[in-house]
Amino acid sequence: MSDKNTIHGSYHSSLGEEIHRILEQLKNIGIRDATKLEATALIAEKNKRAKMSEHDVRDFLSALRGL
Repeated sequence: MSDKNTIHGSYHSSLGEEIHRILEQLKNIGIRDATKLEATALIAEKNKRAKMSEHDVRDFLSALRGL
């Protein structure tokens, strides 16, 4: 009764791919040492907003890191 798109019933398997994609994009814009937790928080924030610029992403991660 397991769905092939779900891993251990906790998240959709495409979320892992999305996290990896976000981490690569963060690395490309110069955000160093981003964690998976920060990437998932960014995904959640991007889902709440219609659009996030690079500046908004930097501000969000700075606030998340307490800088």
